[in-house]
Amino acid sequence: AIETKSATPAGFFRFILKNKNKKTGTYTVATMLSDNSKFILKKGSNILFPPEEEKFLGSKQKKIKNGLLQNGEISQNKNGIFTLNKDLTFTSPSTMAIFVLGSSVNGRREWKTAEGKTFNEVFPKDTKSPRKNSGN
Repeated sequence: AIETKSATPAGFFRFILKNKNKKTGTYTVATMLSDNSKFILKKGSNILFPPEEEKFLGSKQKKIKNGLLQNGEISQNKNGIFTLNKDLTFTSPSTMAIFVLGSSVNGRREWKTAEGKTFNEVFPKDTKSPRKNSGN
């Protein structure tokens, strides 16, 4: 299960990325913790697969996904949903969102808090500090 209720470290905010698969009707749900300098994709997050069908992943990300699958760090359940079995760190919310969804997206808009605030609303591009009243 995705760690949705565990303690969030001081200075970090919890963000959720939820996407409905139009073909199957299933949801991909991923959780990120970030303080705007570290971007951690949490164990238990769902990711889209197979990499061969992901148009916007670079060869490096496809290789990483395949390696994680071969090492058992990504597993597939009986419903065909792939789940991350360990935390992974990324360089930005967009890089992480592309990894999760396999398509070109703006992670600053797609990742949202439980209250519906986007990453960009919590951490505006012009600052490293969260906006007041952002919640976490």
